[in-house]
Amino acid sequence: MGDAVRRVSEINEKEPDSRGLGIDLCRFRVDDDLLKQQKKFLKYFLGAPGPVADLGCGRGAMLDILRNERVDSYGVDTFGPGLEMCREKGLKVVDCDLFAHLEGLPPSSLGGVFCCHVIEHMTPDLAMVLLRESARILRPGGRLVLVTPNSKDLLVVTEGFWLDLTHVRLYPARLLRTLLEQVGFRHVETLEDKDTRYSKVFYKRIGGFIRRLWFWGLVSRGDVIVVAHK
Repeated sequence: MGDAVRRVSEINEKEPDSRGLGIDLCRFRVDDDLLKQQKKFLKYFLGAPGPVADLGCGRGAMLDILRNERVDSYGVDTFGPGLEMCREKGLKVVDCDLFAHLEGLPPSSLGGVFCCHVIEHMTPDLAMVLLRESARILRPGGRLVLVTPNSKDLLVVTEGFWLDLTHVRLYPARLLRTLLEQVGFRHVETLEDKDTRYSKVFYKRIGGFIRRLWFWGLVSRGDVIVVAHK
């Protein structure tokens, strides 16, 4: 774990602007859309056996939802403008590399971890650090919720995924399930996000539906959602 954290720190010191290629992971979405899309995740954290950490919290859409339901939560990120916006809204955030933050947490200290569109920006070794550390710091009954692009969607695989220069690789649902079970999660469920399947614009929704039929369900599948139970 320590080597991985040091490797991330060394990269940031040598290339301080490397994250600037795509630093705000939610930059193409408005907050209202994010709030609608992320409300479905609230149910996984209601009654969590401890604080919930939003790793890569961006502008704090999920933190807003959790706070409104009185769920003890905080965000972790290094994106300055996003952190500033979170603080303006009175949300609890930590300005820290997520690996360094996880390493500093004692075992069984959190009740939930939310990580939306972050793991696809990681190399496999760092992704494994995220999964192992999440298993270590979660209390029994806690949950890890991951959201990532869908590798079964042809439009994602052939173009959409590569439009972000900071994307490293896709993590298929089947792979994530296997890895999460190996690092100690007792039950892992996967599903596809219906809210990200089609555009909110009516004519684009119709076009997406037609494409889905034409390509036998191989496009417009929606993001992958993985829920791992400790």
